[in-house]
Amino acid sequence: MPLDLNTDQWQLYVAAPDGRRWNVGLPRAAPDGHVVQLTPGAGRFEGVLRDAAGVPRAGVALRFTPWDDFEGPRPTSQCVTDDAGRFTLGGLALATHRVQIRRDPDATSSEDGVDGLERTVFLTDSATPEGTWLELRVAQPRPKVRLTGSVRDAAGRPLTNGMIWYRTEERNHAARSGATIGTLTQEVADGTGNQRFDERGAFSIDVPRHERCVLRIFGPARGQKALLGHIVDLSGDAELPPLDLVAP
Repeated sequence: MPLDLNTDQWQLYVAAPDGRRWNVGLPRAAPDGHVVQLTPGAGRFEGVLRDAAGVPRAGVALRFTPWDDFEGPRPTSQCVTDDAGRFTLGGLALATHRVQIRRDPDATSSEDGVDGLERTVFLTDSATPEGTWLELRVAQPRPKVRLTGSVRDAAGRPLTNGMIWYRTEERNHAARSGATIGTLTQEVADGTGNQRFDERGAFSIDVPRHERCVLRIFGPARGQKALLGHIVDLSGDAELPPLDLVAP
């Protein structure tokens, strides 16, 4: 398939008649004859999608992206749930995946959502050749809890002009083939965001009381990797004490 590209980086979007979709990144200055691989591995997922009430959801697009243990460009693959809310998708990398719920299979915006499933994202166990079974069920809404604290550097000085990124999560179980049980983590949509520190390096954020909250601390420089990661246990009912975080 000859393509004349006039820039050094592209995303290639491919659609199949059976509802599958691929979004593949092309490397910078891709040479003539560059091969696009739509099926990067032998991994496979099967499962069912349910809303918070346990009702199967039909006609919903699920977008799979290789995640934590995957190196290199991250091709995305997509399928649509059938009338019973079930789905099957093969040709995936043998890696954990991030699963986004989409209203429209042809939608490109990461903000696209479905009523009752808005902006829900799951983090799966690794795909396997036998087929990893996923019970994707949206968590029930929860009351909010306030997280407060401050961030300082190794010398004890407040980390000003930095940013705290947060995401609440709910962990479920995904039954794999055979008797092995793996984990399935759900990112909760209304518990994801970021906030700038004040001049004292302090922050105050309200998040849903799901199982835990993942925090990442960033410095003032753009494009900088996270300086610190921290997990807060939200499973109890008590108020949370202020956090004292030290960034190296």
